[in-house]
Amino acid sequence: MSAKIYSGIDGINPPKLDFSDIKAYQKACDDYINKISTVAKEQNQGDLVGETIDFPVADGKAVYVVYKQKPLQLIHINIMDGWHFEYAHLLNVTEVRKNVKRQKALAELFGGK
Repeated sequence: MSAKIYSGIDGINPPKLDFSDIKAYQKACDDYINKISTVAKEQNQGDLVGETIDFPVADGKAVYVVYKQKPLQLIHINIMDGWHFEYAHLLNVTEVRKNVKRQKALAELFGGK
């Protein structure tokens, strides 16, 4: 089954793009993603719920948070350039699981989150 994509959660707004203090903006973006992830975990069950996935697009990436696992529902994270992954609606749980595993391996390899 394909994924359903949402543009956010009511009451949780993405930060305004601000290049005057990029570190503060990046922290606000991280806080926004954490809020979305927390709400997803509070409202749904599944080992992938609340996980962040991303896909390279042009000069950036398209970012999503898994909101619900069955049926698969993703929340688009509209930060930076707000890129969308052209085929996000075709994702399934197996592909999301592979993406999460790849991201965790890369983070471990390069000392990230």
